[in-house]
Amino acid sequence: MALESSERQTAFRSALPTTFQASADVVYRENVYVNVAWVQRLRRTDVIAAAAPSQLSVTPRYERKWFEAALPVVLFNDYRALTLGLALRLGPVFLGTDHLPGFANVGKPKGFNFYAGANVPILRRRPAGPDACWYEKKERRGLEKLLFWKK
Repeated sequence: MALESSERQTAFRSALPTTFQASADVVYRENVYVNVAWVQRLRRTDVIAAAAPSQLSVTPRYERKWFEAALPVVLFNDYRALTLGLALRLGPVFLGTDHLPGFANVGKPKGFNFYAGANVPILRRRPAGPDACWYEKKERRGLEKLLFWKK
């Protein structure tokens, strides 16, 4: 079935994804933190636009210098689906999954994911103190400025 020339469209408009996002990271007690993140879509679902589905996550975590464990609980897909994750860090090495039930084949999973990596600060000097940040010194120039600069 061919389209008539009067039925063809040569242009259309698409809106940008629009969301409200809020997050908080709270110290519950020493080495125990709780992160809450909320993403709320602000566009209607019938608008032609890239969409970011609404979601709410609560992530309790235990954090020390050489070890960290986090257990995110996420209500996603416009608050219609619930999932659990698990993230572990031992020194600079981290691994985890954002969909633990799928990874463990619990229920009727449609997929799973897994990630792993290592934080290797090549050509970066440590900050001087525990509350110090990476910063650019005014006297640095050229290659040293490029290698050791971070916002």
